[in-house]
Amino acid sequence: MTLYQRIARTLSLLISLFTAGVVLFITVQWISTLRGQMERQAMDLAFSISQTEIVGDNIVKGNGFIPIQNYIERLRLKTRIHYVHVVDKNLIIYSNPDSNLLGKAYDHFYDTQDILKVISDERPLISYSGSTATSVEAAVPVYSEGILAGVVVVGMLNGRIFQEITRNILFLVIFIFLIILCGIIVSYRLSGNIKKSIRGLEPDEINFLLGQRELVIQNLKEGIVYVDNRETIVMFNRSAEDLLGLTPADVGDSIGGRFFTEGFSDALKEHRMTVREVKRGPNSYLLGSYYPVDDPDSGGLIGVMASFEDLTVVRRKAEELTGMHELTQALRAQNHEFMNKMHAVSGMIQLGETDEAVSYISEIAGSRQQITGIINSRIKVPAIAGLLLSKYNRAAERRINLNLSDDSILSGLPSGLRPDSLSSILGNLIENAMDILEGRRNGQIELFIDGDENHLSLSVADNGPGIGDEQLSEIFKEGFSTKGADRGYGLFVVNNIVKAADGEIEITRSLLGGSDFQITIPAEKIGEAG
Repeated sequence: MTLYQRIARTLSLLISLFTAGVVLFITVQWISTLRGQMERQAMDLAFSISQTEIVGDNIVKGNGFIPIQNYIERLRLKTRIHYVHVVDKNLIIYSNPDSNLLGKAYDHFYDTQDILKVISDERPLISYSGSTATSVEAAVPVYSEGILAGVVVVGMLNGRIFQEITRNILFLVIFIFLIILCGIIVSYRLSGNIKKSIRGLEPDEINFLLGQRELVIQNLKEGIVYVDNRETIVMFNRSAEDLLGLTPADVGDSIGGRFFTEGFSDALKEHRMTVREVKRGPNSYLLGSYYPVDDPDSGGLIGVMASFEDLTVVRRKAEELTGMHELTQALRAQNHEFMNKMHAVSGMIQLGETDEAVSYISEIAGSRQQITGIINSRIKVPAIAGLLLSKYNRAAERRINLNLSDDSILSGLPSGLRPDSLSSILGNLIENAMDILEGRRNGQIELFIDGDENHLSLSVADNGPGIGDEQLSEIFKEGFSTKGADRGYGLFVVNNIVKAADGEIEITRSLLGGSDFQITIPAEKIGEAG
């Protein structure tokens, strides 16, 4: 038997039991109501009989049972009363369905306990006769000229209750059948919806898949955290415990107040995937990627899944990849420039201008040696020197003059500032300047850098069109770009690195006529940069 069949049968049984319980409760209440009505009817009739003149006047006469019996029997035959007994205070029968008992002592044939109690208390009494309370009796005192003269007893069988139920038994059966039928239909529809929602999987299959998922998630090296749309922690893996300092007791707690809260709040607010650095401690950072999770049915945001990776590992990989990328770019630019110059030399030789060829080669070699010497003598950080040489070659290829200021010097990096961070700053600013100068004549970029173990300041200026005032407030936002889609991340990265070091970025009009990006990082905060 499948899960869905078990669910359907269980629900059908529960609905049937519930329906039977409701019907039983209604029946009990119905019987109780009918019994109450019978009690009131018996008592009302007993009062009416006790107050008639025929009974009041004749119950004190020796042969008064004749008119009383005639009156009572006519009344009983017109109604559904089971019996009416009239006895005087000496317990002599004045009315009885069995006319042979008239004038005889009541206590010879019936229990007189209730009648004696009515006579002694002079108060009406309701009781049930028979071993199973098969009838209800109402006993009422009879007065003749204001003096207690006897008792009227009216009896009604409980069979009337069952007669009422019998009349409606067909309705009850149909009602129960329809309810159970509806319950079965609802049960199978509900089980079908459950089957659809869990994609037709059986419990064993679900357990197996969940077990596999748990193993995969728990063995990921990245820290995984899921937070619902109320910013409550729902789940995380073992790596998240190590990277974020979480414990099993944190499940169900708010994400607020933790060092990695901001990324979750932004992802929930902006409803889009975001990536950011998360500062875990001094010189310790994580890379957080935040992915909004939408309800597949409604499309509404239900939470955020985030992955965290130690940036120590990420940056080591990035430095390796960046070094290879810069080396490739430098080689490509040098090769392109070299081939162009070789073509020029070849042409001169073919034209017989050997002196011009020798002079041209000497000029090229001198220029190359000069720029290499300047970079090597002033820039003592190999990664930055390699970057600048690559950018110089790339600028030359694009017919842009990249000049390193004579005042520039980089003897070392401040504590906590890694080569890849400074490479990101310089690389993005120089690339942006070259993009702006693309296709312009006499494009120029002036680069100034000054730094050692205690401070850092740099400037990248160009002779481009500059940056309009309306763009200054947007330029550092993620995704903002005037160069088309999938751009606008370079300055965003630069701004994040500088902000992490409590540094400042100032954009002014350069002496060359374009924009000038000036970056300074205070010495007292430089140890936290990166």
